[in-house]
Amino acid sequence: MKYTRVYYLNFPSNTSVASAYINIPNVVKTIHCKSMAYQVANVPAAGTAQYITVVSSLTQNQPLGIVFEDSTYPINTGNDIEYESSNPQPVQGYYTFTLKAPDGSDFLPSGSDYLVVILEFNTPDELF
Repeated sequence: MKYTRVYYLNFPSNTSVASAYINIPNVVKTIHCKSMAYQVANVPAAGTAQYITVVSSLTQNQPLGIVFEDSTYPINTGNDIEYESSNPQPVQGYYTFTLKAPDGSDFLPSGSDYLVVILEFNTPDELF
């Protein structure tokens, strides 16, 4: 089976980590990041906006996708990143999502920023 979920995450000022409760009823073989949208509270000065990598404990802190910090309007980025585990895993509990700057350090928003993530979870029987 396929389960597509949308997660809305709030990153308060000077906080690079947000968490979401994820509960998929069956074990999961693949996690597919379909899309992300990022909205900043304070627009950075001209020429200082940067790309932000989003990593998550859901994928063992591997990148889920990349967004750009440049607008108070949500900017959609079509990410198409898929993670496959050799053994299907349960996905139940709180998972963290962390913003990373281009140099690998934690990205600290200057205001209350928002991230929307669309994830698709596939069970083993969906892959065949």
